[in-house]
Amino acid sequence: MTRLEQLRHYTRTYYAAATQLRTSRAAREWMESGQPAEVAAQWANIGCLPAEALPLIASGMTPEMVLATDPTTDAERMQRLTDRMQMLD
Repeated sequence: MTRLEQLRHYTRTYYAAATQLRTSRAAREWMESGQPAEVAAQWANIGCLPAEALPLIASGMTPEMVLATDPTTDAERMQRLTDRMQMLD
């Protein structure tokens, strides 16, 4: 399978599960990180890109654990997500 075919397959799987950070650039970053698309989508759904999520993953954290310990409000999370989406454009 060529790199482009791998990216297409990964992106389809990622898009099927991601509700946040659902861009081809984010999908490519996640694919390059080596995380399965389903795992990447879970992290993207809480607003994390690979640069933020990989150290957490390495320490054994899950997206659910991060959300449980996140002191920010829903409004702050939405603003952070909006800011990140604009950075990806």
